[in-house]
Amino acid sequence: THTHTHTHTHTHNPQPSTRTQPLHTHTHTGNHRYHMATSTQKTTAPPPSPNPHLATLRPFLSNLPAPTPASTSAGEAFRSKCRSNSFTGPTSGLCPSHLQANLLSLPREHANDFLLFCALNPRPLPLLDVVYGPILHPGPLVGSPTDLSTDLPSYDVYPGGSSPPFTTPTASPHWPPDSVTFLLGCSFTFERSLTLAGLPPRNTLESHNVSMYRTNLLCRPAGVFKDVNVVVSMRPYKAHEIPSVIAVTSRHPNAHGAPIHHGPASLLGIADVLSPDYGDPTRMEDDDVCVFWACGVTGTEAVREAGVAAVCHSPGTMLVTDVVEG
Repeated sequence: THTHTHTHTHTHNPQPSTRTQPLHTHTHTGNHRYHMATSTQKTTAPPPSPNPHLATLRPFLSNLPAPTPASTSAGEAFRSKCRSNSFTGPTSGLCPSHLQANLLSLPREHANDFLLFCALNPRPLPLLDVVYGPILHPGPLVGSPTDLSTDLPSYDVYPGGSSPPFTTPTASPHWPPDSVTFLLGCSFTFERSLTLAGLPPRNTLESHNVSMYRTNLLCRPAGVFKDVNVVVSMRPYKAHEIPSVIAVTSRHPNAHGAPIHHGPASLLGIADVLSPDYGDPTRMEDDDVCVFWACGVTGTEAVREAGVAAVCHSPGTMLVTDVVEG
């Protein structure tokens, strides 16, 4: 059982304009591992799953509520709009309380490296599921078959090498033939909880994408994925609101959990919060404090830095699952 003892006094003070700050200064120490339970008692094997990978991923998914008929209907209705390309925009504020997921699909040759990369960097890359091929079968995340190459609003395709990425509403023509797809938690999931607590994020009030930035924090490397800067999302709050914001979001570890920093953006190497690297600018007020969460677009940064071929969600346009987190 993991006991999280994160504090938010923010004494970590990363220095600007350097790329030497390891992410693990903000997250789990090296002593945290996933342990298989050992027992002398006989246990009954779980029934086979339509997706053979779900069985091995049960430790990641065991704390999620199962999809219900109502949540499956709502999730499938939204995904059908994406499938028909009638919706291609950001998913912030949509399908409230539904668990949303970043997507990254790689050729199988890079899958083990990326799996280790996620394990070493759980705050920006909270792993929800791993899928062979484009179909996510009914299970812990969805109640109906979901085509991961068509059922998101928008995709960024990275051809690999020095070829520039391009954006498309449908990724099926570009899907890797031997794909392994990683689904990673997204902070949009906790925005409904913040709203119910009287702390609505400004990006949802003003109906635009969240602001996202590359930082001077470095991820821990794994295989070809090295020299990767952590990406963060930012939502401004008043100073007196921040303890409540931390308390609410810490209840969503599948969606990056509590913030990794609040205060001057320059401490993360961000020169101008009004010029995000991804997403939309967020209007700032004089007494606002910037609050930063680790962000799953870190996976896209890893692909870009490594120069490997991949299909990713376009930042802010997520897979909406059928899981409802309160």
